[in-house]
Amino acid sequence: MRKTVTSEAGRADQGLGYGVNAPYYDIIFPEPVRDSLADALTR
Repeated sequence: MRKTVTSEAGRADQGLGYGVNAPYYDIIFPEPVRDSLADALTR
């Protein structure tokens, strides 16, 4: 039987973490949104 991983850390250990979604970040966070967020986080 295969062990099910439910934590994000466990998923990352198997290469299933946030990196899987990396190609979609530009769609989710368009450039103006990223720039605004980056500005807010650096203040």
